[in-house]
Amino acid sequence: MGVINKALFDHHGEFMFTRLIASGTNTNPWMSEAHDKVIQPGDLVGLTPIQMLMRDMWWIFPGPSCVVISPVKVRRKLYRIAYDCVNGMRELMKPGMTFEEFGHAGAKVAARENRNGRYGAMAHQAGLEDEGPGIPYPDDDRRGGLGRYISPTEPSQKNMVFCLEC
Repeated sequence: MGVINKALFDHHGEFMFTRLIASGTNTNPWMSEAHDKVIQPGDLVGLTPIQMLMRDMWWIFPGPSCVVISPVKVRRKLYRIAYDCVNGMRELMKPGMTFEEFGHAGAKVAARENRNGRYGAMAHQAGLEDEGPGIPYPDDDRRGGLGRYISPTEPSQKNMVFCLEC
């Protein structure tokens, strides 16, 4: 992370919004910033230097103690849940729909299997970082639920871009 940050500064790049580097059980919930956890063989490692554009990089570090049990079935199930959720929300979002209306409609198609590990908003805009307006899950009492809307009555506009999260 230090090398990436130095290169950004040396070349007049944008600031690094997050310094997320997480492994193993620290990859969820999201946004665990870099700390002293030692990466173990077989850990899934996530690096998100959110800057200039929204992107994530993931690696698996194999090792002699790495035991993988039926990863294909698990990955396919998780992919299907996420695919159905994102596409269901995409089909719902229409110009003129308020953020609050989308929040209630989107919650009906959101993946219920991952309530505790899901991202903090079902939709948000993205620029150099996660940006508002954000649309929280209505039932998410951990983060203030509907009370977190920046502009609940704000209508979505044609050509407005949102990141949909499940």
